[in-house]
Amino acid sequence: MKRFLRSAAESAAGGAPPAPGQPIPGDTQPAATPPPAAAAVQGSAATEGDASELVRLKRERDDAHKRQRELETRQAELEDENRRLKTVPTPPPAQPDKKKSWLQGATFFDDDAD
Repeated sequence: MKRFLRSAAESAAGGAPPAPGQPIPGDTQPAATPPPAAAAVQGSAATEGDASELVRLKRERDDAHKRQRELETRQAELEDENRRLKTVPTPPPAQPDKKKSWLQGATFFDDDAD
């Protein structure tokens, strides 16, 4: 906004506005400083060999975690199988008595001694 107002003021005063990309006269800009992360990377003594070592260590750690999960899964499966084998199977439920016919016992002559 200041740039527009200055250029408008310069135009009104008869001065030509500066070309695009050129600094405005009298405008002070702070010196550009690199971000802190760039300074940390530039000043470190890390090499590509260190990076490959870190990658190797990460892979080893991931493999160890994978093996641990597989062992825990296998252990849980064996415990489930052990529990299944140790429990006494429940007997199947007894067959319910056969229902009588709706006609049975409906007459005087039917014998209930069946």
